[in-house]
Amino acid sequence: ADDWLELLQKWTLAHAAHPYPNKAEWATLVRQTGKTPEQVYRWFATMRFSTWSKLRDGEREPKGAFEQELNRLMNEAVRVAEAAAAE
Repeated sequence: ADDWLELLQKWTLAHAAHPYPNKAEWATLVRQTGKTPEQVYRWFATMRFSTWSKLRDGEREPKGAFEQELNRLMNEAVRVAEAAAAE
């Protein structure tokens, strides 16, 4: 994978429960990837629409290593939230 894509995927995995960068994170991602703000925006919008939300809602199975890890982390976050709510 391209370095910029790997960087965005790593950020997403680190924030699997809520993959919405804040303004400071956004600026850092744009600078680190060398992509335009629009390109970074489109990547996140597409990833959330076609991958993250569909995995979250169980609409499809994960494809490839990134999606499998994202799905695992999302499920882990749900279990942690449910356990905290039960306390």
